[in-house]
Amino acid sequence: MGIPDELPSRMGVTACALQNPAYRPTGIYFFIMDACVFGTGLLNMIVGAYVDNITMFLYSQIMQDSKPSQVIYFCHGIPGSAYDIAFIQDSLPSGVEVIAPNLLDVEGDPKEACVQQFDEMTAGRGQAVIHVIGFSIGTMAAAHIAGARADKVAKLTFVSAAAPLGLGDFLPKTAGAPVFKVAQSTPRLLKFLVAFQGLFFRIGPALLLNRLFAKCGAKEKELIEKPEVFGVLRAGLTSSLVKHPDTYWAYLKAYVSDWSAVLNGIRCPTELWYGSADTWSPIEMVYAIKEALPTDAKLHIVEGAEHYSTLQALRL
Repeated sequence: MGIPDELPSRMGVTACALQNPAYRPTGIYFFIMDACVFGTGLLNMIVGAYVDNITMFLYSQIMQDSKPSQVIYFCHGIPGSAYDIAFIQDSLPSGVEVIAPNLLDVEGDPKEACVQQFDEMTAGRGQAVIHVIGFSIGTMAAAHIAGARADKVAKLTFVSAAAPLGLGDFLPKTAGAPVFKVAQSTPRLLKFLVAFQGLFFRIGPALLLNRLFAKCGAKEKELIEKPEVFGVLRAGLTSSLVKHPDTYWAYLKAYVSDWSAVLNGIRCPTELWYGSADTWSPIEMVYAIKEALPTDAKLHIVEGAEHYSTLQALRL
């Protein structure tokens, strides 16, 4: 897992950073490798601290013009960023291409924009098998993509999924309930709350992170105390509260709307990964999602794990 502002990668890479204005919805592209060439410190010098306008191709022992047969498309959490991919780096198979879009770098209704973003970022992949992974509220984006692009998505995985609120009475057991209640009842007040959180974050990033994780369990606290994990979480809050507050607000507003019907349109094989101790996405959510899906989704319960520790426990 990379340190703050570094790419989430294994210990090193051969890198080729290219300006690519064709992709407005930016993110991270890379190949998982078997051998390490350069350290991530040198990589960071090559590509700079910020990669919002750079398409990154990371290679190992594969030809630059080769096309992988499998693509993983990762939808990060909200709040979050493409750097959330760092949590699953150890489970990514060799030789697969990974696309981690910045879901917040879009305009318009997130439920439609995420599908357009998927089309743009997976263009030219031909017959590649695309596996879409959705984490937390990123599940909403992943579900809409799988429903709208059934001809392209071969597999779907939900991790610590935030279920549509219309599927059950989840809020009493959900850590983020106050924010979601404001989003449901007073969207204008939500904008003020997002702006306030952004100001709070600028003043003290560590204070806000500690506040957000104040009620989490031992596994989650142990995880977020690691400097590299703190860097990934800080990158997610920076993207949400500082760089893209309007889109972050739009995603929260879209999440609390009724989008449960989209689950009925999912036809591909689906896996559900949940932590038994998750307080942000209570366990009742996974059973509601499983019941709503028309296919028989495979359920994995990670005992004792919470929100991010379940993402780290994912095995592909």
